[in-house]
Amino acid sequence: MQAFAKLPPTTLLCVLFLFSSCKNKPTDDQPPKAKPEPSQLTEDEGDDGHDHDHVEGHDHSGEEIPPVKLPPSGKLGEPFTLEKETPINEILSHPKKFAGKKVLVSGKVEAQCKKRRRWFAISHQGKRPWLRISTEPKFAIHPTAEGMHGKSEGVVEIQKVSVAEAKHLAKAHKLFGGDASKINEPQYLPIVKATGAQFTNK
Repeated sequence: MQAFAKLPPTTLLCVLFLFSSCKNKPTDDQPPKAKPEPSQLTEDEGDDGHDHDHVEGHDHSGEEIPPVKLPPSGKLGEPFTLEKETPINEILSHPKKFAGKKVLVSGKVEAQCKKRRRWFAISHQGKRPWLRISTEPKFAIHPTAEGMHGKSEGVVEIQKVSVAEAKHLAKAHKLFGGDASKINEPQYLPIVKATGAQFTNK
């Protein structure tokens, strides 16, 4: 310290500046501080930033489950109790009319959840829009249902969809007429909460 005291004022200031710079510089033993983590998505947001969880069967999160083997009968879940089918285009055209009613529906499986396998969608004569079937929490479907003929029994639930989410579903999945520009009010989406299903190569 006495040696430093004998230095000229300007030289002393330079030494103090260099000492301060070295002290703050990261070393191998002292890595630079990590940048703050970006805020995480909320529970209800998917990777694309859209709020999907409030739309049944549109949840992209969750762990992948082990494959489910399709039995020879093609049936999963509980046995059917209805004999007469309800055309899915009737449910899609008049969703509120079927709210809370048990229905038996069938059609070509156009899409399915390939991670958790908790939903699939069927079409009427291969046309859009498709009717979504949610199998959670009753059962999971096998990984190769897409392209097969699917039949399912369950209760119709109507979910109110916000304008923003309806626009996304119209654009990405051709729901609500498929034209996002025409959607300016909340929409109502029918979903069959399935108790059982059957998949065949019909």
